[in-house]
Amino acid sequence: MRIVIMQPYYLPYRGYFDLLAKADLFVVYDDVQYRHRFWQSRNRLTVDGRDWWMTVPVLTSGRRDQEIRDVRIAPEAWWKSHLGQIRRAYRSTPHFGAVFPRLEETLAASTTSLLDLNLTLLDLMFDIVGLPKPRRVLSSSLAVPNTGRTEREVDICLRLRADEYLSGLAAKVYMKPALWTDAGVRLGWHVPDLVPYREAGYDPYASILDLAFHEGGEGYRYVAGRIEWEASGDESQASRIRSPR
Repeated sequence: MRIVIMQPYYLPYRGYFDLLAKADLFVVYDDVQYRHRFWQSRNRLTVDGRDWWMTVPVLTSGRRDQEIRDVRIAPEAWWKSHLGQIRRAYRSTPHFGAVFPRLEETLAASTTSLLDLNLTLLDLMFDIVGLPKPRRVLSSSLAVPNTGRTEREVDICLRLRADEYLSGLAAKVYMKPALWTDAGVRLGWHVPDLVPYREAGYDPYASILDLAFHEGGEGYRYVAGRIEWEASGDESQASRIRSPR
């Protein structure tokens, strides 16, 4: 079984979705510290040639060390501003009429949990662009103690009887590959293939919203990447896999 462990982001870019689509099980890393003004609660659009940040306001006063699962959204109509900018950016796109009402319904729904909001939006985007979503489990439900960043990820894989672990490239700055070898878990690095799907204004790291509005249910065709497996001994392996619909 192949596992991915990721924090839940707010409408992330398509590489995030390809990483999850390549897994059998998505472990939602919800019991780690929330980072203010990071991808858990914000993303960006390009509106009239300029970047515009969409930030979900959350309660932080007196909650400096709160975990992601405990983050609560501020009681204000923030989603109206987000929808207004999204409408402005994508009202002329081919799939605006099909995508916008579903997004509007989701954002306007009453929820106070940032975790619930992000997971609901992930499900929605998987469905809209035609990608299969993996099974998922919350890391908080596994009761695996934090003995170190790599150490805990290895322990989670062992708890779930995984034989492969897929990680984003950013984790290379702290990852300890030898621990995976010792545990008998194959470590792979996800390298996104951010091929263009439009010409004017194309941004490879734009929110998945950009792909959804331009390609709709055919968006899965542009969610792809490869896995580079960490060498074990004298072995070095790599595979290129396109995400199935």
